[in-house]
Amino acid sequence: MANTQLWTVDKDMPFQLAGRRVDPARLEISYAGETSVVEPRVMALLLRLCEAPAQPVRRDVLIDAVWPGSPGAESSLSNAVSLLRQALNDQAGASAEQLIKTVPKLGYRLTAVPSPVTQTNSKAGSRGKLGAAALGITLVGGLLFWLATRNSASVPSVVEARPFIVVAPINSEDA
Repeated sequence: MANTQLWTVDKDMPFQLAGRRVDPARLEISYAGETSVVEPRVMALLLRLCEAPAQPVRRDVLIDAVWPGSPGAESSLSNAVSLLRQALNDQAGASAEQLIKTVPKLGYRLTAVPSPVTQTNSKAGSRGKLGAAALGITLVGGLLFWLATRNSASVPSVVEARPFIVVAPINSEDA
């Protein structure tokens, strides 16, 4: 089966993966109202798996991409996959729904295909709507206040000047 993916993951741009929002620049993975912050190498592992969704990626290829020349990288890879599964809320028990499947004697396979975040799914879209609503409420409130106070008889238009006396203490040393 040929890979017909038209969109590729950008390490600086958020994307979606099976209902999860992934923000590589912030090292965040959000799902069901919860956000997990992952280590840079865990995010690098996810990004490498996203380069070939639905395709098995060999362990040595993942190690070379994320831990080039590091001793003990084999155990680091297993640990990073475990951390990534936790951050993705990957259901290890339900193998049909697993996002990262282990391919025995070979490596790992990402079962979901990443997609770009649309404006309606992004936080920026909801912040923009909230800001517009706040501006609208402020304008309506200001208009109502202006209407209520513009013809009020209790507010004098000119302040009358009244004579006044200033009482100040006198210091005996100054006299």
